[in-house]
Amino acid sequence: MKKALNIRKSIWHQELGPVKTDESKKVMPLDDEMIADLLRWRSETPCAGDGDWIFTSARMDGRQPVWPEAVLRNYLRPAAERAKIAKHITWHVFRHTFSTLLAENDEDVKTVQSLMRHANCNITLNIYTHAVTSKKQRGQSKVVRMILPEEKMVRLQGATA
Repeated sequence: MKKALNIRKSIWHQELGPVKTDESKKVMPLDDEMIADLLRWRSETPCAGDGDWIFTSARMDGRQPVWPEAVLRNYLRPAAERAKIAKHITWHVFRHTFSTLLAENDEDVKTVQSLMRHANCNITLNIYTHAVTSKKQRGQSKVVRMILPEEKMVRLQGATA
């Protein structure tokens, strides 16, 4: 098994079309848990032929995908309300979160850019990835320790031991 997914089409405002960039055409690697969930879903869905969509519209007998806006409206936003999440949920909220979590886990910019399917890293860094307080504190502490006099560093290390 290749543990990857080929993304061939995109949906934008209920219109099917080609993916936007060459980066979007690249194979998307999949985690083992994600593969297991997709295979489990495939075994349960009535529309599981080779040419069928992964997530199909039950009303259309698998001839068209479930529209992303319908998933937000009917499932994700009500779930967020039940969880008392006040933020307005959009697909871009998920993208921002994914990008930020990748960066927080110290993934390099190129990896984050590729997983986000962005054509260049400026979009990834300037729009989607947000600095996380814990990482900012760690970064600042590293610089402070670099410039502290050695005797103060020894005292600090003794206090934490």
